[in-house]
Amino acid sequence: MNIPDTVDLIIADNYCKQGDYISGLKKYEELNLDEENEKKYLIHLFQYAAYLTENNKYLEALVQFRKVLNRLEIPDITYKNIGICLDKIGEYKEAFNFYKLFLENINYPDECLILMGDLCANKLNEKELAIKYYEEAYKYFNQNYNLCNMLGHLYSTLYRDNEKEKQLKYLYRAYELAPNNRIVVKNLSYVLGKFKMAEADEMYDRLLHLNPTHSDLHAYGAYLVKTGRFHDGFRFLRHRFQKEDIPEDAFPPLFKHTENQWNENIDISDKTMLIYCEQGFGDTIMFSRFIPYIRQMCEELYVVVQDSLYELIQESFPEIHVFPRTQWEENPLPYSYWIPMMDLPILYGLTTENIPLSEGYLIVPEEKIKAYKKNINKNKKLKIGFAYEGTESSKETERDIPAIELQRIIDLPNVECYSFQYDDIYNQKENIHGFIELNNTFNTWEDTACAMKNMDLIITTDNGVMNLAGALGVKTFGLFNTISEWRWFDTNGKDLKWYKSITPITCPHDGEWNICIDTIINKIKEIK
Repeated sequence: MNIPDTVDLIIADNYCKQGDYISGLKKYEELNLDEENEKKYLIHLFQYAAYLTENNKYLEALVQFRKVLNRLEIPDITYKNIGICLDKIGEYKEAFNFYKLFLENINYPDECLILMGDLCANKLNEKELAIKYYEEAYKYFNQNYNLCNMLGHLYSTLYRDNEKEKQLKYLYRAYELAPNNRIVVKNLSYVLGKFKMAEADEMYDRLLHLNPTHSDLHAYGAYLVKTGRFHDGFRFLRHRFQKEDIPEDAFPPLFKHTENQWNENIDISDKTMLIYCEQGFGDTIMFSRFIPYIRQMCEELYVVVQDSLYELIQESFPEIHVFPRTQWEENPLPYSYWIPMMDLPILYGLTTENIPLSEGYLIVPEEKIKAYKKNINKNKKLKIGFAYEGTESSKETERDIPAIELQRIIDLPNVECYSFQYDDIYNQKENIHGFIELNNTFNTWEDTACAMKNMDLIITTDNGVMNLAGALGVKTFGLFNTISEWRWFDTNGKDLKWYKSITPITCPHDGEWNICIDTIINKIKEIK
């Protein structure tokens, strides 16, 4: 190598050593490098790529790592670093492939196993695969509380009331390593709430002293209601309006303003009150039972409900001023204070012992019920209406039954089944046959109510249809997974407590719907 080239190599090397990688690498790339200097160049190139990665310039880093890939004998860590960059720019499947390539080329444990688990759990929605990588990582990195917390959380999410020992094992370990970590304490509180209520109370109490978020406090409220402690539970559930993860449009615009919102210190005996609906149809149906009692507490009462519920609620409570939401928003009337509908249990002073109107409280005019009868076949068969799924949120809480499970009921002799399933989110209707479709006759919830009153029995999962059946006092078998939604504090009795006409049929273990169907078939035979 001639003297000028030697000087240029020194310049290039020192540029890189001083952190001016752009100048140094450019100088290297102008030269014809021998094997020794090629290695120096690759080392600096790798260091520059790592520097870019550390400074969150992942695409620029990927460009430099790509240059390293062109060379022979690249370090194995390059695969891992490329995976990190691909992960950060949203190329998750390719990131997975590079992580995997890295692990295949090493013979020692590496925290890349945790990266693989994180990627599978949070980006690829492959939670079972995430558990596989996390558990492999746990063999070597069981001092990592985040790893332990994620394992416990995933086992809880995927297996609900199953794999109890593993849920508790990993979350207890996370708590042992990080007893003051809010997320660890919250996750352990939730799992203890499923299996060990006394310990759950202690853990939730600890959570309250760890600067809890609104989401944490809302979760605590749900736990309290679930365990029958309504007084505090519904108060903590007020944090639903400030939860950190709620969409901007989750609640009506009115709910963004706290002025004139009712609280426990306000006497409403001479006031005009506004009750405003929120969240789903089932919530409005369920909590509308309080309307006549709130009317007795105040001078005047206005109630705003979803448009499709307006007729049903107004005819059920004719002495109350009920408004469809669209009409109210266009022309609101003056009022003293407003209250969200799900806060009514607080105003009423609800306990598990004084649930009002559990025998039914919604009314449909008899002439409308008779008029709807034209849609029902005239025969002596047992008329059964069914609904198998609710909204997307019911999928998250595993409330829905696969529609195909209902086929055995539909096939029973001397039974005629009618579908009350308005939406079919996952196209399940094609999996079942032999039922009569009614959804094309439903324009409002009053239409649905008329159809129900022409049934001998309703079979439904936890959704708006079930709430409507209970509010009408229609004989119903309510299907519940082992772990039910927070408001159902008892799904193992002869009735649902909130609704006397609903017999809860609960899975003995998560997702064992076939056993519920066996129970229902036997009960149907008793009816006949």
